[in-house]
Amino acid sequence: MQKGLYLILAAAAVVAAPASAAELVTNGNFSQGNTGFASDYVDRTNGPAGIVNGSYAIGTSAATVPNASGDWGGFGDHTTGTGNMLIADGALGRAWYQTVSLVAGTVYDWSFWAHTVQGNSGTPAQLSFRVDGLNIGGTLTTPASAASNWLQLSGVFTAVADGNVVLSIYNAEGGGPFNDFALDDISFASRAVTGGVPEPTTWALMMVGFGAIGFAMRRRSKVTARIRFA
Repeated sequence: MQKGLYLILAAAAVVAAPASAAELVTNGNFSQGNTGFASDYVDRTNGPAGIVNGSYAIGTSAATVPNASGDWGGFGDHTTGTGNMLIADGALGRAWYQTVSLVAGTVYDWSFWAHTVQGNSGTPAQLSFRVDGLNIGGTLTTPASAASNWLQLSGVFTAVADGNVVLSIYNAEGGGPFNDFALDDISFASRAVTGGVPEPTTWALMMVGFGAIGFAMRRRSKVTARIRFA
């Protein structure tokens, strides 16, 4: 009987195990196409033909996006090498932004990946991750060569209040030419819960276990009493 009760309590403890991390960014890898986010840049994914300073397109290769110089690199996206990414002819402003809801005291891990689209000389993109306009993790300067690899900028953010905030990837470089880059795998995820209040089903299972323990203790008390005073 006691062994069974221990198993019940052990099962309750398992149900109360840590929850998985929750991703807040929608379509951060652009697999769903040109949706779920906004940009200060002009969208030219579906035309008009040609991408110019301060515009972007969603595609699988920068080489297939019409641009002013006609020599953008033909690299694949960061996720799979064959999927979508955001390809931008850079300008000062938010290349990407999205509104999410935060919970006070929660720790969030954030990151994004960037790639140089065209070899730059003197005007590389200066990309930062921002919460309501505040730079929370330094600056990623895109490399001089489009033959370079994808680079990641990442960090940790703790919310001080409940409510909606605007996440953004901001380009502080307003000049050109060569201020061209791609973005992929943008993430802002709450860390897994390591404790806290169990789920309702967990409470129910625990109550069954506690009730069974109480019943067993009362039953054993009665049996002991009968033996004692027989």
